[in-house]
Amino acid sequence: TPTMLSSDVAIEMNPDRPKMELPPSSPLFNRLCSPDSNGDCTFPSKVVLEDNLFYDDAAKLGLEYKVDTLRTVEMKAGMSHPMYYEYIRQPCVEHSFYSDAKKVIQGQVHGDAVQDNVMCADPTLPVATSMCLEPGSEQSVGGTVHCNYMGERMTYNSAIETCAAKGLELGEPWLFRNYPHESGPCAKGASFSDFRSWTNSTCQMKVKVSFDAGKVAIVHSPSPDHGGMTNTEPSVSEASLNFFKAPWTNGHFPSLNDCLSIGSCHVYDDESCICDTEVAVNDVFTSSSEISSIADLKAALHIGAADPQSFEDGHFTNIGSCEIDGLTVYSTGGDCTSFNSDTIFSFEWKSKPLFLKNIKSEVYISGSSFVFRNPVQFVSVVQTEARDAYHETDEVLDSLFYHPSHPPFLAMRLAQRFGLSNASPSLIERAVAAYEAGSYEANNLQFGSGKYGDLGALIAVILLDPESREAVLDADQSHGHAKAPLDQVISVFRSMGLKFESPLVMPTLIDSYDTIGQGSYESPSVFNFYLVEFANPGAVQDAGLTSPETSLYQSYRLLHLLDAMSTTVKFGVNDCPRVPRFEGWRVSSPFQCSTVEGNTDFSPAHFSYWPSSVESVQSIVSELSLLLTSSRMTASNEALITSLVQPIFDTGDISKAIRAAQQYILTTPEAHTTGIARISGNERQITGYESKPRGPYKALVFLNFSGGVDSYNLLVPKGQCGSGEDGYAAYAASRGNAVPLAGLTSISTSDQVCQEFGVHSDFSLLADLYNQTIFFANIGTLFKPLTRHDKWNVGDLFAHNAMQYNLARGDPYDDAPDTGVLGRLLDMLQKQGHHTSANNLNGEKQMLQGFPEYQNTITEVTLSTPKDLNQYPTVTDLFDVAKQLNGVGELGNSFFGEAWADSVSTALFEHEQLMAIAAAGIEVTDYPLNEDSSLSKGLNAIANHMLSRDFRNVNREIYVLREGGFDMHHSSDGLAPAFQDMNAELGKFINEMKRQGIWEDVAIVFGSEFGRAIPTNSNGGTDHGWGGHAFLIGGGVNGGKILGDYPHPLNSAHDQYVRGRMIPTTPHEFVWNGVAQWLGVRADSDLDLVLPNRKTFSECDHFTDKDLFVDGACDCTIIDGACSCQCDTVTYSPTVSPTSSPSESPSSKPTSHPSSLPSVIPSVSPTLNPTD
Repeated sequence: TPTMLSSDVAIEMNPDRPKMELPPSSPLFNRLCSPDSNGDCTFPSKVVLEDNLFYDDAAKLGLEYKVDTLRTVEMKAGMSHPMYYEYIRQPCVEHSFYSDAKKVIQGQVHGDAVQDNVMCADPTLPVATSMCLEPGSEQSVGGTVHCNYMGERMTYNSAIETCAAKGLELGEPWLFRNYPHESGPCAKGASFSDFRSWTNSTCQMKVKVSFDAGKVAIVHSPSPDHGGMTNTEPSVSEASLNFFKAPWTNGHFPSLNDCLSIGSCHVYDDESCICDTEVAVNDVFTSSSEISSIADLKAALHIGAADPQSFEDGHFTNIGSCEIDGLTVYSTGGDCTSFNSDTIFSFEWKSKPLFLKNIKSEVYISGSSFVFRNPVQFVSVVQTEARDAYHETDEVLDSLFYHPSHPPFLAMRLAQRFGLSNASPSLIERAVAAYEAGSYEANNLQFGSGKYGDLGALIAVILLDPESREAVLDADQSHGHAKAPLDQVISVFRSMGLKFESPLVMPTLIDSYDTIGQGSYESPSVFNFYLVEFANPGAVQDAGLTSPETSLYQSYRLLHLLDAMSTTVKFGVNDCPRVPRFEGWRVSSPFQCSTVEGNTDFSPAHFSYWPSSVESVQSIVSELSLLLTSSRMTASNEALITSLVQPIFDTGDISKAIRAAQQYILTTPEAHTTGIARISGNERQITGYESKPRGPYKALVFLNFSGGVDSYNLLVPKGQCGSGEDGYAAYAASRGNAVPLAGLTSISTSDQVCQEFGVHSDFSLLADLYNQTIFFANIGTLFKPLTRHDKWNVGDLFAHNAMQYNLARGDPYDDAPDTGVLGRLLDMLQKQGHHTSANNLNGEKQMLQGFPEYQNTITEVTLSTPKDLNQYPTVTDLFDVAKQLNGVGELGNSFFGEAWADSVSTALFEHEQLMAIAAAGIEVTDYPLNEDSSLSKGLNAIANHMLSRDFRNVNREIYVLREGGFDMHHSSDGLAPAFQDMNAELGKFINEMKRQGIWEDVAIVFGSEFGRAIPTNSNGGTDHGWGGHAFLIGGGVNGGKILGDYPHPLNSAHDQYVRGRMIPTTPHEFVWNGVAQWLGVRADSDLDLVLPNRKTFSECDHFTDKDLFVDGACDCTIIDGACSCQCDTVTYSPTVSPTSSPSESPSSKPTSHPSSLPSVIPSVSPTLNPTD
């Protein structure tokens, strides 16, 4: 059965159809037969023709030698059952544009003489069958297909010869039908979609050029059929959207004005130009004197060639190197002074043999000077084959593998994984050199194969280079990395000699993602557990460094990691539910739990470590420091631990002394990061607000649904559109995966193109509470007002990480480095005298990061009920001592150690606060939690934390909850259950807000990094878009409307529509402006700090809090053509006059290395209201 070539198997195997049968005398037959020592055929499943087969004069009479190409061959002479082989040719490309194109047709031609799926084909390529007619045939006579074997593809000239051999002419049929007695021997019974047929009609090759970026699409313009129609194949019609990059000479391509002035061009849908083309093929070099190096030759030649040795003997002559090192030249005649278009240059490039043909093919816009290099493609637009898709995929992988950015990218990423989060440029350069050379030498040892792309050589550099091994570099604050939790757990298991009592019952760490941030095979997305460019807010970020692993430093996860390590030391690795432990087991088994510290009898695995010397505490602590911190333990921490362990040691209980030392060390920054941690031993002073806030409570909840929500199926136009158009029908025609009309709940609005919209019925809550809901149409990240006619394609617009970063920052021009939009908002609220709280769920820290001087520390909120740490203790003061071991950093402290110590100290403070809240009985007890919904857990956690607002003395809070799973490329089926989950859980949360009496004081904003593309893709899903829709809901929201401009129509007729996506018309700044005012930031200077890009847009276009909330204080109006904004006086504002806003954002980015760390870390939040 053919697998790589398009074919109808039933037709291919039909005994009544002509086959490509190989006689036993055929050299190809003998090669496929592969006879054994007895002369019997073995017929291997795969045969690779490594060398040319020799055909003598007799063999050349065979059919396989005469045809243009093979597809499937049959061998049956002397056999009971025939054998078949599918021919897979060498990878071959063809030009996208060509001269003298001929029309090919596909499918039947009925009585109206109209042809379907017509296109152009290159007459020199074997891509179609013959279409033969009687000479001088009339309208009533149909065409017939003739061939040498079923499925044969031939060139245009071969088609003429095939017809002539039957006394017929190649032509364009009036009729061609699937009747066996009419369609010819090679078409009867065939599916007419299996092949195309040559006609003798001409076909014009055209190009469609996009005005925005100069991308091109192939357009075929065949001559009309006998019915006067030109039903061009959609993929190459004028409506084609199959654009791709083209290398225009000097980067110049036709503009709109050029298109209007060039006679062979015409404007298509205001965004592209369609022009006639001419193709010119010329020699590049005429002699070796024009070539200075292989690099120059490679830069000039872009068309590959087959290995000259694959041609018949004598066809090419090897004329040597022509005095160019590393080059071999093949010629069909001539020498180094006379190259022609048949000349082939061969050389090795990055260990790969290349063969390049001495020609260039260029495409000219007829009647102009615009020209671009003729692109090549593996997959033919005339006849697509799986074979060519595989070849093209291989070449794409090769292009990535050999791309110049690949080695440094790989070197940097692997260096991060092997312990250097910020490897120096010189190390990366050395790693790249070794990777490209495939060789590295260290300590008289040679690594690598000597071929490009040797990972062994690359890894050897990263592991053996002095930058990786010299201990002195630990003193560099930027050197090293933070250890990933899973790596650290496994490292501790190994260094402490984890011993398994039962090999069949062992920890797998498969279910550890929720507890420590990582678990075996539990990566939450294709982007790993953390983003490689993440920089922990604080010392790491201020130094301009990255620390990917620190994105997992959520408080509850850090404490679980430390407590579970302590548990493992005390009881071994177990699954006892009483104490924190490492999750996941190879075999489920009931575990008995010990309550006696040090008893590991009930655990299937425990630490077997025993020091080499137990003569003193110093020797024990020193050896543990070697094993757990690579002897990086600071003198002060080592002295503190030694002093605490000494009394236990003096009792004679050496085992307990060892366990105590292990647990103390495992809390230190030295154990969890590399580099030298310089810790003073003084606890970090972290406190909350001690006085009551002035002013009522208000909270913002931002629901960040990451992945790109398909919000065009959340909010849908239905009817009552301006021109009487059926808005739903227009939407459905554009989408493909449209929500059924019956699946929409109607809402009404004004100031939109339609007065009636529908909300997805699985999210009916938004319709039910529409009077407290505002939709924001076509919202997204926007640097400035844009349409498709502007230069819009700037940056990584459709990449998740880039757009999440832009959403979080709200600072496209980096005016406020290392801060997030909601963090700056909290800073300005704190400056007004409010008691603020930044609250993070699921790791969205960047959005909440403020300016360092305001010290708005980010609290990690979790649903987990706080429990006592260090149950059944070896030492009762473990976590009190941990505060000292993670104390204030001194001058020169490792940036990664500082990140760990600060995070652990903050986590311990938050835990103590949560324990106090729990002790006070402040807890939501009757929340209808859905254990299977992470959204339910997140909203429950927020509600629970809000309940403690008075205890924490806060009156302005922001929560950021991140939920994933919306990147629905492969199907949109997951959208409905996701909306059902949102609908149910948001409803529960609203009910809880009402029960707490703060629903009017809470605003919930829904957003995503981008919307989805309008058209559905081939998988039934949607690809990354740009603009989408968002909403605001709250008890105090001035709802019942849609703000912004809902785009209509959802196709290329709209100025914002580009390549299936909508350019946003509503930037996120518009929403944050009104929300910030409602929370209490109203001065222009303060708003400009919160939203650095605010003034790029008209002030009166921003939404005010009066637009968004019933108790809004600010409004903007246009007076005499100018925008005038003012805010009402708010009587509950603090009586203390706030400080004036800084005149501008910080003047510069942080230096690479701060001069020092502060001697005392400021408190998380001020203990008193600001006094000036």
